[in-house]
Amino acid sequence: MKTLLQTLFFILLMTTLAVFSRAQNSLTHNTGTLEVTIIDNGYLGDNYSGSYGGIVFNGNQNAMAMSGLIFGQNGEAYGSFVSQIFANFYNETPIAGFYSHLYFNQYANYTMALSPNPDSKIFVETFSNTGQDFVYLKANFFNHYMDVESIYPGIFADWDIGNYSTNRGGYCPSMNIFYMYDDDNSIDTSYYGIMAISVNESQLAPNSVMGMITDSVAWNKWEVYHYMTTTVLDTIITDADYRMYACIGPYSFPAGDTLSILIAIVAGISLEDLLANAQAALDYGVYTPVENTNIAELNFSLYQNFPNPFNPLTKINYQIPELSFVSIKVFDVLGNEITTLINEEKPTGSYEVEFKATGLPSGVYFYQLKAGNFVGTKKMILLR
Repeated sequence: MKTLLQTLFFILLMTTLAVFSRAQNSLTHNTGTLEVTIIDNGYLGDNYSGSYGGIVFNGNQNAMAMSGLIFGQNGEAYGSFVSQIFANFYNETPIAGFYSHLYFNQYANYTMALSPNPDSKIFVETFSNTGQDFVYLKANFFNHYMDVESIYPGIFADWDIGNYSTNRGGYCPSMNIFYMYDDDNSIDTSYYGIMAISVNESQLAPNSVMGMITDSVAWNKWEVYHYMTTTVLDTIITDADYRMYACIGPYSFPAGDTLSILIAIVAGISLEDLLANAQAALDYGVYTPVENTNIAELNFSLYQNFPNPFNPLTKINYQIPELSFVSIKVFDVLGNEITTLINEEKPTGSYEVEFKATGLPSGVYFYQLKAGNFVGTKKMILLR
C-alpha cells in the first residue's frame, strides 16, 4: 500500500514540482497589476533559477523564488527537496493558451502524467482577468485504478520579497490565506498571499488552513509533514528569509474519481488591500463557472457529463419540456466544432447521448445544447 500512496503523491506533486529534461515552456498571466508565470514543467513563478518571470506586483522585482504543491499522509510528505522522485514524471500536453474564456481574459492549461502509470493524469488550468489583483490555479487530479484515502494537499512557497532577509509573514485563518511582505519596505512595499479556495468545487469553510511560516529548511518528508499540518499559526514578528507551508485536508476519493483543488495567488499594496483582494477572489467565482447562465426556459436542462474527466467515453444527459429541434455539438477551447452528436426533432422527455473522443488529445472541450430558445454550454475534460 505504501508504494501506491507514494505513486499518488508523485502524481499530485507533478502539478507544480516536477523537473524535466526537455525545454520548459511558460506563460505569464498579466492582469495589468499582477504578473504570475506558469511553467509547464510544473513550477509556479520560478524554479530557483531566476530564468522566468516569477510573481510581480505593480512593476516591482520578482517576489517568488519557487512555489509548488506538497502532499502528505500518515506522517510523510513529498516536495521539491526530494529530488530523486522527479525523473518519474513528464509533461504530456504542453502548456496551451492564452485563450478567451466566458469569465476570464486569459485561460491556459496543460496535462501531466506519471511514467510508470500513464493512466494517472493531472490537468492544470490557470485563469486571470484584466483589472483584478489575483490569478487562479486549478489542479484536477485523476487516477483510474487506485482508491485514495486521507491525503493532505498543500502548497510550499519560498518568497523572496524585496530584501528577502527582512521578510515577515502572517495568516488570516478565517480566509484561509497565508501572506508575506518585506519589513524593510525599501524595495517592495507589497503584500503577497496564497489562498486555498475550494476542493471539488465546494468552498472551504473558514479556519480550514493548517501550516506554518518558518526560516527553517525541511530536509526530509517527515519535517515537511510536520510543517504543513501544524495548527499553531503564529504571526512572524522578526525579520528573516522565510518559507511558507500551507495545507488543507484530509481528503479521500475513490478510483476513477477526481480531486480538484483551487487556489488563488493574490497581491495588495497593504495587508488591508491584500485581504480585500482575497475577498474579491472568493466573490468572483470559487470554482470557475463555464456554463451559460442566461437560460430563458428553466425547464430545459443540460446536465454535467459523466464521468468527467473521461477517457475516451462519456455520457451527456439533457431534458426538453416540449417538442423541439435539438442540436448538441462539441467544441474545442478555440471554438472549433469537433462533432455533432444530435441534430433532429425530439419530443418531450429526458435523453442520454454518448460522446466517444476517438483520436482527440487530452484537454478541455465544451458541449452545447440548442433546443427552441434554449442554449446551454458545459465543460468536460478529456484525460488520456
